[in-house]
Amino acid sequence: MQDLISIENKNYKAKRAAWFKIIEDYNVSDESQTNYCKQRGINTDHFAYYLGCWRKTNTNNTKATSFAELQVADAVPDKWIINIGHGIKLEVPISSSMQQLTELILNIRAKSC
Repeated sequence: MQDLISIENKNYKAKRAAWFKIIEDYNVSDESQTNYCKQRGINTDHFAYYLGCWRKTNTNNTKATSFAELQVADAVPDKWIINIGHGIKLEVPISSSMQQLTELILNIRAKSC
């Protein structure tokens, strides 16, 4: 019985490692999840599950802030339009504080799947 559990754990670890490699490739691809999966024939439900697992494993749950390159797509008199990658575009009032922008971006990153 112990041998069977050991084999199942090895298979689980190998499968998880393979999915994490896919997730890491996606993270540097600058593609939306939908396009990334479609172009590679990846099941989107499985992708979303392992993306969540990867994020739990690789995201520090403290309020530490990491920075990513942001591009200002357009500016109109009362708002900024910001592309943050993976098909996400933010429209925020110019009067927004850095704290508000940081919280918004961190919430989007934590909840996007």
